[in-house]
Parts: sequence; structure tokens; C-alpha cells
Amino acid sequence: MAKKPSNTFLDTIACYHNEGKLDYNHIRKAIILGFRSGDKNAVLLGSLLLQLEPQEVHELVKQKPLFN
Repeated sequence: MAKKPSNTFLDTIACYHNEGKLDYNHIRKAIILGFRSGDKNAVLLGSLLLQLEPQEVHELVKQKPLFN
């Protein structure tokens, strides 16, 4: 049976957003934590978030099904 992906990355990003601190540096920190823990999904999703404009990241994080 496949290992269920962790929500640690999503929780970290949501926490930074709720505190009003979400920026590229915090996304990078979350990616590094995911990389160190072996969470390939965190690395992929974080890399995709870094390609977006800051406003697009904030709009995406505000969507309830994924981050809240």
C-alpha cells in the first residue's frame, strides 16, 4: 500500500499565510523542510508556487479545499 502524503507542507504554507508572512523565502523554507523529510510532493508543489506571482500565490492559498 502506498504511503499517504503528508500535509505538513500545506499546513506550513497555510500557517504563514494566516500570519500574513507568506513570501518566497517562507515557501523556500517549507520546501527545504519537505526535502529533508523526503516529501517529494512538498518539493514539487513548492517549486510550482515559486513560479507564480506573489498575488497569485495568495489567491491560491485562500482557496479552502487545498489549504484551509
